[in-house]
Amino acid sequence: MIGRKIFVHMIQAHGLKHLNNFTGDHPYCVCEVKHADPHAGPTKAETKPVTEGEALNPVWNEAFEIDPWYEGESLEFTIYDKGLIGAKTEGKVLLPAESFFPNGFTGMLNISGLLGAFLQVEVQILPAAVDTYAAPAPALTTQTTLAGSASAVYRTPNYVPHPMTYGTPPSSPGMYSASEAPAGTWTNGAAPPSYSEQPQQQVAQRLGVSILEAHGLQHMNHFTGDHPYVTCEIKHFDNARSTRIETKPVTEGDTQSPFWGETHYLDSWHPGEPLEFSIYDKGLIGSKAEGKAVVPADLFSPQGFSGMITISGLPHALLHIIIRPLGPASPANEKGASKSKRLKKRKKSKSCC
Repeated sequence: MIGRKIFVHMIQAHGLKHLNNFTGDHPYCVCEVKHADPHAGPTKAETKPVTEGEALNPVWNEAFEIDPWYEGESLEFTIYDKGLIGAKTEGKVLLPAESFFPNGFTGMLNISGLLGAFLQVEVQILPAAVDTYAAPAPALTTQTTLAGSASAVYRTPNYVPHPMTYGTPPSSPGMYSASEAPAGTWTNGAAPPSYSEQPQQQVAQRLGVSILEAHGLQHMNHFTGDHPYVTCEIKHFDNARSTRIETKPVTEGDTQSPFWGETHYLDSWHPGEPLEFSIYDKGLIGSKAEGKAVVPADLFSPQGFSGMITISGLPHALLHIIIRPLGPASPANEKGASKSKRLKKRKKSKSCC
């Protein structure tokens, strides 16, 4: 198997804890490739510690080219707080390979072990022998990773990787206005887009929709307990049919921050049609609606979308989704049948995350 090179941009974090009372907090982030080969050496990249400004909401804005990475290998982000004689672990994030291969990932990830804390990253698979970020050329230094291979490190304050853009770091995660929402976060507070115009192209397309997890849901079923699930529906222009998929209800663990990890495939989407995500809480005799989010087509077509979306009706709730356009649908599947698969839930360590 041939190793690939990946681009990893560690942007910022929100909601970290104060861990070093004597020296002050100096947080930094480490990205490690979780190699499938147990005998492979470590492949890591590490930001500089933040020593000035808001240490509990640090901004690193450092980008690395890391290799080797092999298809199927996940990435583990660990946030540390550097002290006088060592570093303390804040928390970790595990990003499965399916979340960034082949279309990349840009968005905010929940930090395990830190309630309400998020890490904003970008991950892209770099093509061979292509300088994706050649123009304009940022200030460039060379850093040796812990694996011993050289990585390109970009540290200019104004550097923004193409094609995503990022706004000013928000005061709290998930609370963006429509004008300042960063790439990878969709806010439903603005007026909904108009869907009155018919698309010129009516060829049925296939979509891959991954529904990973949610944060900040409400407790709605006091008798049976909360069993949240998500539906995704294509809002067809003709209004004559319904095409939707549905996750399994979460019945164990933290049901107010549930993990589904399911990927479904929709075969009857037409360009221009938005998707509507709805979160329900299944009870004994029915389901109660938690909230909804409409994702317009231009947010995920043709480039795809990975990140958190806000849920209308729940001011602090976020839903982590991935939408991938997969090309024309097979004529045999254009009636809207969907297939799905489920990711394994990542385990949490008792020590830090």
